[in-house]
Amino acid sequence: MRNAILILSAVVLALAASVIPVSPVAAQQAVAPSPEAMAGARAAYARGEAEFQAGNFAAAEAAFLQAYDFVANPIVLIGAAQSRERQGDLPGAVEFYQRYLTERPDASDRQQWEERIQEHMAQPGTLVVRSDPAGAAVSVDGEALEQPTPTEVSLPAGEHMVTLRLDEYLDARQTVNVPYGGRVEHDVSLAGLNDTGGGDAGTGAGGGVNGLGGGTGSGEDDGGIGTEIWIASGVAGVALVTGTVLGFLALSEQSEFDENPTNEAADSGEQLALLADISFGVALAAAVTGLVLHLGGGAEEEAVAERDPGEARVEFSPIVAPTGGGVSARLQF
Repeated sequence: MRNAILILSAVVLALAASVIPVSPVAAQQAVAPSPEAMAGARAAYARGEAEFQAGNFAAAEAAFLQAYDFVANPIVLIGAAQSRERQGDLPGAVEFYQRYLTERPDASDRQQWEERIQEHMAQPGTLVVRSDPAGAAVSVDGEALEQPTPTEVSLPAGEHMVTLRLDEYLDARQTVNVPYGGRVEHDVSLAGLNDTGGGDAGTGAGGGVNGLGGGTGSGEDDGGIGTEIWIASGVAGVALVTGTVLGFLALSEQSEFDENPTNEAADSGEQLALLADISFGVALAAAVTGLVLHLGGGAEEEAVAERDPGEARVEFSPIVAPTGGGVSARLQF
């Protein structure tokens, strides 16, 4: 019975050990490093200390991290953190201090390094602002700086809104993240006010502001046929077709009258003939009007605009009458 209890206890302990998670650092520490690893760690750590004393902080950091690769001793991370401090990399130093405290939760010097972390994170950062072209006024979070670009300013760590203003250029606004104890450079190429349009604003030349399709703003397509000419041509065409149909009807009535002469047939034939004449007159007047507009429309407007008040000019007007149509000319002094 006693043996069964001992066996059962051993099984329970084995199961418990299989489900309890082990951290990677603890697992590494649980396995004793080889003599070669220990020798390599000691040599790299000694080299790191020598480089640190000589002021070669980047080389010292690399040597300390090599020693940590041989043997994951958290204390080596303090040397790497201090090497980064001397290089001005406070965020990098904080990273190693935090790793040290995580991998050594029972560290007796915890308070010292926690205070160092808070001290680093409270350090302001430096923002360097440059612009092309130079000389732009700079404001950060709505506060104007005294010096135009290029300039630099010390700011609390975090995000800041940077605005640049320069005459004849568009304002440039951007959020910049400033690291604590670090330095960030903000370079801006300013866009000119005329860089966003295809032509001069207000002229309608190329930019399509007042004109159609980048024209001169006259409301007509240069070199094309105006709306008035299209209307005159349409009226002429419709009137011509109408006159032709009425003419055929009038001829039909005339044939009927010749076979069977009556007053009603005579009246009907005369009315159709009259309407046909009117339609042909309208067609002629519309055609002449369209031709006059096409040949003299643009030139006449320019001549009227440039003409002397006392200079003579000729005006054309279409005429439509019950029996025909045409164009009249008037000489005006």
